[in-house]
Amino acid sequence: GLGGAPRIVWSAIRRIDWRAWAREWLPVIVIFAFGLAIRVWDVGDYMLYLIDELHWTDGVLHLEWTPFRPLITPMSGQSPYTWIYSYWQAGAVQIFDHNLFALRLPSAIVGALNLLAVYGLARAIGDRRLALLSMIVVAVLPSHVQFSRIALNQIADALFGTLGLMFIARGLRDNQRADWAAGGVGIGMTQYFYEGGRLLFPPLAAVWLIVMIIVTRGRLRRQWGGIVIAALAAIVIALPVYAGIIGQDKPLFGRFDDMGNSEGLRSRLADGLQIEDIEQHFSHTLTTVWAYIAHRDLAVYYGGDEPLVVGWLVPLFLFGVFYTLWRIPAPLLIIPLWIAATSGGVSLLRDTLFSARYAVVLPALGIAVAVGLRYWLPLIIPEAPRARLSARFTRGVVYSAAGVIVVTCVVYYFAVHIPILNAQTRYQKGYHDGLEAAHRIVTVPGGTQPYLIGSPEHDQNVPRNFVGYLALQNGENPGRYLPLLSVALDVITPRFLAELPRDINYVFFVEASANETLLMIYDSFPEAHAPTYTPYNHIPADRAYVMVFAPSQFGVSMEQSQ
Repeated sequence: GLGGAPRIVWSAIRRIDWRAWAREWLPVIVIFAFGLAIRVWDVGDYMLYLIDELHWTDGVLHLEWTPFRPLITPMSGQSPYTWIYSYWQAGAVQIFDHNLFALRLPSAIVGALNLLAVYGLARAIGDRRLALLSMIVVAVLPSHVQFSRIALNQIADALFGTLGLMFIARGLRDNQRADWAAGGVGIGMTQYFYEGGRLLFPPLAAVWLIVMIIVTRGRLRRQWGGIVIAALAAIVIALPVYAGIIGQDKPLFGRFDDMGNSEGLRSRLADGLQIEDIEQHFSHTLTTVWAYIAHRDLAVYYGGDEPLVVGWLVPLFLFGVFYTLWRIPAPLLIIPLWIAATSGGVSLLRDTLFSARYAVVLPALGIAVAVGLRYWLPLIIPEAPRARLSARFTRGVVYSAAGVIVVTCVVYYFAVHIPILNAQTRYQKGYHDGLEAAHRIVTVPGGTQPYLIGSPEHDQNVPRNFVGYLALQNGENPGRYLPLLSVALDVITPRFLAELPRDINYVFFVEASANETLLMIYDSFPEAHAPTYTPYNHIPADRAYVMVFAPSQFGVSMEQSQ
């Protein structure tokens, strides 16, 4: 409606130049399909560990238990965003069952759609070659691939933020009312997911437009009407979110309230603004730049040993940022603004080296690398030799370099990054991998009491809730397992085991090195099955539990139950 309801001319379809259409869109379709494939491939099994994804398994279960839950209300205090992303995940779970593949599939699809938005944005602020290179780089950028393969809603911020900026860029270029309206819708949709997108994209779009108006010295007067339309569309789309928050008397920015560095800022400013305060905050802000180019993730969302822009792409990235600044007042200015705004926002948080904070800027990082790739060759070849080179040769070198980037990034992600990440997630805490045990618990008969036994004692809530999610596979009754219990090694004694009722099954997950505990279990349960070990090769052997299944006195075996 705000776009003016442009008339659809169906007869124009017959006049389409299909050859020109194929030249424009077939490469886009191929890159999109490739990007989707590497995001979907093995997405359910490559990591059986939950990377802060329990909120989303719980969200799916809540929607299944209460299907008329209001979607545009905050999920919880720890997750103060709407239920929309969980609703998408619940739909995937209905189709593909209660497993990690279904839970993560919406992220893979949203991440792949982000490639189309990146193409559109780069096409609007640059040319077709830059758009294709941007799409290629983001398709294989390991940090973007990772956030497209875990069940977190940050990747939706990147999608709708990129879409909003893409249509605004088209509005600046063509001044079409429909583009301005769609840009406002995209910015408004960033309010429905993670709080990073809510706080970043509206002010980023506003600052970009203000700077463009200033640096173009009034040449955007014809666009004023479109800017108003975009702002109105963003407000209309975003209003339901804030109505839900205010209606439930929740804080507007709950995650920022929890993770922000407001106390530190207040203490610095208690005696007035001093030069030391400025230096300290500058140093804190500088660590956000490290996250882009020099420092690994400390929170193991992205993980690995590389920064968000892997080391061999850093020179291209730095040149791309320089080039976009050099081209002011071109619309390419949005890229350094996007990166700087993210750094400024993250600098207000306590922890600046947690990769989840940067999911909103990953498309900009990829486009900056593509800018470096697109424009580095004409600058480094001397003028006279370049005049003798054909444009085809120059393009060939650039696209060959893009092919090298594709191969190296894909090989690095699947052959190097994922094994490192699998180890990091399991060594970051003292206890063994209880989530891997959860996958094995749901293979034993119903009426079984699971125990995690180790030192230190495993947190029981996360694996217990995860069992509740997995236990719904194949339409099974989720209550067929007794609540998982976690105990320390020294709790397991002959007396403790002797006092356990014998009318139910037990499955004990014991640290592999706890031989005395295993012997006590077999002394108390002589009918217990032989110990079994993790079937997953990518899990470090010293972080997996040994499983011992002890059937009840009625002799129900695992084979009979299956």
